[in-house]
Amino acid sequence: MFSHLTDLLRQEIETVKQVLTANDWFRALPVIITVASPPYVTCPAARPGSMGSECLLANYMFAFPDTRDWRIYDHCAALTRLYSAYEQFVGSLVKEYLVLLPALYPAYADLPLALKKKHCAGVGHILKIMGSGKRYKRLLDKDIARDLAAGLIGCSPYTLLPEAFFAELNNLRFSVLCQLFLNLGCKHRTNS
Repeated sequence: MFSHLTDLLRQEIETVKQVLTANDWFRALPVIITVASPPYVTCPAARPGSMGSECLLANYMFAFPDTRDWRIYDHCAALTRLYSAYEQFVGSLVKEYLVLLPALYPAYADLPLALKKKHCAGVGHILKIMGSGKRYKRLLDKDIARDLAAGLIGCSPYTLLPEAFFAELNNLRFSVLCQLFLNLGCKHRTNS
């Protein structure tokens, strides 16, 4: 059901691994070039009007950052990208789950209590802060209020606003993720 989302997440993780591998390879180039030829060598052009790639790298290898600093930068960039992919995955998962709920619970009143409470509280929070920034710029207060009212008076199918479950900005640490899924009506299971 949600396997396409895990496939996208896997692709993002694989891309991060490939970038780190490529950067490791680039970090090794100055050593290879230094051993192979003296720096700032004058090379014959590979084709008329161009410089050979070995010469180009040899001439610029001293612009490479310190290996340790470069690795730190790579790791920070990789962690930032991995977190972004994780956050996108969770957001997409929640959106798709919320689209399925009207088929599972035909009436808004039938939804799990925790989900209804969080949805109403999140909608209220969004309505309160709308217009104060860019975060909810694409949303219209009349549409939000209409969709909530339609659900509350029993219209079917109803629409749940995904942003309502992310209204408070929190990093998706494990405890926050667990609370998010509890708010969505998922029960905690223990392995017994």
